Amino acid sequence: MRRIACLLLLLCAAPAACGKSDDQRYKEDLPPINRDLSALAAAVGRGLHDAGASGDPALAGEFAGYARRLGALRGRLDDLEPPASLETDHNRTLAAMAAERTALSGLAAAARRGDPAGARAAATGVVREGARLDAARSELARAAR
Repeated sequence: MRRIACLLLLLCAAPAACGKSDDQRYKEDLPPINRDLSALAAAVGRGLHDAGASGDPALAGEFAGYARRLGALRGRLDDLEPPASLETDHNRTLAAMAAERTALSGLAAAARRGDPAGARAAATGVVREGARLDAARSELARAAR
């Protein structure tokens, strides 16, 4: 009798644990990525603000690190299966992440080369693409609520 009760309890609990829709899973998995993107944006902003205080090798390493972090976050977002209603916003955010990562890598490369004009141009790209990413990220988070 005890085995039957345990089996019934497991059967009743299983749908609650496994019965989440793709929509629900996406909406649960997105907020940590969104928070990490916001934290990275703040770190990049501080890095841009403080860029003149460090040498080229340190600056190159810092912005290469931001590019790597953004690449990992993009991979996490790309691993999620968006519901149809969020697919456009999801893809727009992925594209903005790719563009910002390219800009961050460009800034790191300019610093590695010791190219101040290239670094200034790349920093402008980081700011521009960062604004696009923030808008896309915010819209996706709003739509996913």
